[in-house]
Amino acid sequence: MKVLRGISRARRRILITTAHTMAIAAICPLAAQGAANPAASYPSKPIRIIVPYAAGGGTDLEARMWAQSLQKNLGQSVIVENMAGSNGMIGTAYAAKAAPDGYTLYIATYGFPVVPLLMKSPRYTVADFAPIIRIGAGPLALVVAANSPFHSTQDVIAAARAKPSSLNVGTLGNGSQEQMGSQKFQKAAKVRLTEIPYKGGAPAMVDLMGGRLQLMFEALPTVMSYIKSGTIRALGVTSARRSSQLPNVPTLAEQGLQSVEVTSWYGFLAPAKTPSAYIEKLNAAFRKGLSDPKMTAQMAKLFGSEPVGGTAASFSEFLSTQTRENADLIAKLGIERQ
Repeated sequence: MKVLRGISRARRRILITTAHTMAIAAICPLAAQGAANPAASYPSKPIRIIVPYAAGGGTDLEARMWAQSLQKNLGQSVIVENMAGSNGMIGTAYAAKAAPDGYTLYIATYGFPVVPLLMKSPRYTVADFAPIIRIGAGPLALVVAANSPFHSTQDVIAAARAKPSSLNVGTLGNGSQEQMGSQKFQKAAKVRLTEIPYKGGAPAMVDLMGGRLQLMFEALPTVMSYIKSGTIRALGVTSARRSSQLPNVPTLAEQGLQSVEVTSWYGFLAPAKTPSAYIEKLNAAFRKGLSDPKMTAQMAKLFGSEPVGGTAASFSEFLSTQTRENADLIAKLGIERQ
């Protein structure tokens, strides 16, 4: 201030005001930049992924694999939390009610849009979540026992038409992807099968090999070991193109059934109202992981899935389609909400 003593009071006020103005002008662009890009400092603390099933299962392993990828691409810790119970309902309901701050994510699978359709008082709806990305999807395989007389999809269709309802097909109950595969097949092939529900894929495989079931539509992680051991055979897959895990097995579309596309998929969501800037940043981080050949190789080897990716909007559209298709199926079968 000694420099200003020889200057008039009015002149001194002008200089001080000018200095203040210049300081504010220097700060404003930084503030404007932060306002224009709210995700610039995100994430600033650990992110958690809610898995609605027990540790050690397929969904848990998928979540842990992607937690490592996110941690690498976001430069922040990513923790997996298992909240099992009520067929996934406990963890899903918890994630739906979590703060929409970008620090709680949820891994969803095929049953996510289906479960609310089966309940009178669902503890969550699809609208409670903001889609981020659909990571991967794999087909179901139409499988029969190794000693089955059926060697092609057309053999199954011919037998089913000759004796309607005489063939037993396994499912994992109402709203399951296995039931969706069975129902789409019956509609496309114009046949009637008898559905037998199971609590899991493993006991269904035992009955398939034992002859109680004649066929089943099941996800690749469940059937690959049986196929490799030669105890069951795959007649077709329910995807638009052949699976890299079963390159010699034709799609059902190749065999004349054009409307039997059912995929076992998984993806990530956040609570509804999570800032869109955070959703976009997370989507970009996941897509970066999908561009890594090592990640996609692991997806195929461990889970029988191919990379999907895409935008949050495309995942939202996919979930709408899944909800509509399953609602139609539930109505057709006359399944009452529990």
